[in-house]
Amino acid sequence: MLNLFFTNIDQFIIFASIFLFSISFHEFAHGFVANAIGDDTAKISGRLTINPFAHLDLFGAIFFLIAGFGFAKPVPINPARFSKVSVKTGIFLVSLAGPLANLFLATIFWFPFRFAKDFFQTESFSSPYYLAMQISYYLALINISLASFNLLPIPPLDGSKILESLTMNKLYNFWWELEKKGSSLLLILIFVSYATNGVLNPIGWFVDIVSIPFRFFVFGI
Repeated sequence: MLNLFFTNIDQFIIFASIFLFSISFHEFAHGFVANAIGDDTAKISGRLTINPFAHLDLFGAIFFLIAGFGFAKPVPINPARFSKVSVKTGIFLVSLAGPLANLFLATIFWFPFRFAKDFFQTESFSSPYYLAMQISYYLALINISLASFNLLPIPPLDGSKILESLTMNKLYNFWWELEKKGSSLLLILIFVSYATNGVLNPIGWFVDIVSIPFRFFVFGI
């Protein structure tokens, strides 16, 4: 799982800015796809934007300050308004849009640097080129971690919605119960990770494993 330690205020500001932009783009993608298939709930709610203030969640922001990782307010959707696809297909597409949006950001920001590593390695650490490379690297890394984290199959994360859409009719009662307990389960897992200093970290293990193909695709390693 993403582990960054802030050694100065500049590093914190850069990381916070990247994180806010990334989660805002993630939520925008959910709303954009929902709107494209007939549900304009996000648009009406003012959430069809990449403005971080429209998506900021107070608890998620506090968690970010404490743990270095947080979340935004989920974009509201109304599956009954999916007029161009079925409810099942709509939930799948909208849920998948968030992680794909993060992978898109990771790719377009790091891809140019993949083919210019030798050049940037010869630059001074204080040069604007090196700074641009570092910011792009962290933006890619953060977005890969966000995409992987959100694929965790625990509500309210996107992974649970994706699985729910694929098994909606067969496991309706299971998803209904998990939906009620998912947030608590997620917080417990996060607390256990930090309480044990990462020794017991199932979320981190999941993110590390899922991110392997994403890191290979984006970074080529």
